[in-house]
Amino acid sequence: MIRRNFSPLVLAVSIGLAIALLGAIFAIIWSSLPQGETQLMPTPILTVIPAPTATLTPSVSPISLTPSATSTLMVGGTGNEIQVGVYVQITGTGGDGLRLRAGPGTENEPIFLGREAEVFLVKDGPKEGSGYTWFFLEAPYDTTRSGWAVANYLQVIASNEP
Repeated sequence: MIRRNFSPLVLAVSIGLAIALLGAIFAIIWSSLPQGETQLMPTPILTVIPAPTATLTPSVSPISLTPSATSTLMVGGTGNEIQVGVYVQITGTGGDGLRLRAGPGTENEPIFLGREAEVFLVKDGPKEGSGYTWFFLEAPYDTTRSGWAVANYLQVIASNEP
């Protein structure tokens, strides 16, 4: 059997070279890692926008609207009549709303549903159709909300003018 004797110097140099080699490998791996500042993700912020609240409207008692001899409608004997240029309010639908249509008559397509107490400007009318008197209404806040409505569910809004 052959016995080899390593001198302590050869052993120390071998260990030193091994440590240097491991250090070089570590340095190469370390340098290949991405450097720089870490990217922070933005913090999401939730903004809550409260829904608009309903505006209280004065309560009105339901009235009967009937055509007069001049085809305008008198409201409760106050002298206010539904005619072009006045503001009217939808009333008497029991909260169901009023269908505004493409033309004066029930055979015309409903365009949208006007809500109870919603205010409109009278732009045209009166016109007779399907046994009812109709007026063309337009919402003062949105001109795309316009159509023909039956006068039976409209009430003139009193004006402050003398």
